Amino acid sequence: MAYFSQKAGSPGEWSNKAPTLTIQLGETAQILLQLHATPGGSEELRVTSGGLIKHTLIEENPTLQAVLDRQRLFKLTPNGAGDVTVYARDALGLDLRASLNVVVVPRKLGPQGPEHVIMYSGKAEKGQEILEAYRKSAPGALVQGINSLADFETFLRSFRDPGRTMGRLEFNTHGKPGRVSLGSDGLTAKAIVDMRPQHFHKAFAKDARVFFHGCNVAEGRKGEEFLEAFAQTFFIGGGGRVGASTSLGFGTGNWVNGKVYHLWGMTKYVTADSAGKITERKNFDALAGSETLPDIPAARPGRRN
Repeated sequence: MAYFSQKAGSPGEWSNKAPTLTIQLGETAQILLQLHATPGGSEELRVTSGGLIKHTLIEENPTLQAVLDRQRLFKLTPNGAGDVTVYARDALGLDLRASLNVVVVPRKLGPQGPEHVIMYSGKAEKGQEILEAYRKSAPGALVQGINSLADFETFLRSFRDPGRTMGRLEFNTHGKPGRVSLGSDGLTAKAIVDMRPQHFHKAFAKDARVFFHGCNVAEGRKGEEFLEAFAQTFFIGGGGRVGASTSLGFGTGNWVNGKVYHLWGMTKYVTADSAGKITERKNFDALAGSETLPDIPAARPGRRN
């Protein structure tokens, strides 16, 4: 026999009925597993709904006091919104007859201002490792896996429709000149222009900052056209700056912080005003400077939420 409880000071709303823990997506909760007998090893959790919750035993080699108190401390990190049931078992796999309902709700919209979003793609086999790395390097950021253009559009709708805004957006993906890899799809200047009638600019805050960490995204004229298309499409109504590098990028290998580094080349930036007009091109090639997109009526400035 055993039972769960919430560690004092841990995020989330606890109810003794069931019992149930309600937490927001992006929060990490800590729960205690209280045992009615002296534990014989590292107790475990099993979860009924796939990868919705990552669970980690914080004290894998329990202290003498923890043994005497007959407690195990676990960390729960949700990967998405939904409901999940957590069960406990002992080192031999025997059911400890303890269960906990966990309800993961979307992040609350509040007056805290624009959100910081980190997107990654093409690393599904290391998805959880990457999530943990980004959360350590940017604890307040929303980390989102995007593996197709459809995923990207769905994500933009999740901001546009309820009036949420991104003040900072980072893409950690593969890339090449003028193209960002989203799984097997490519985000290109043409794909961006095709999104203009959907008014996704409403998902970006005033003076937004966007950066593509992938390899060679800004290289050559294709790279410059890509940055121009992004600025003229997504910065209407609030203005902003978007940048990318001309060089290969290198990850940290063990995903200590999930970041990609560029050791040579240059970084190109495009800045646009609230009308979507480009006001600055930094480090562009000598022949750059022409406006690349038509004035599409469907993309005129509008309310942002």
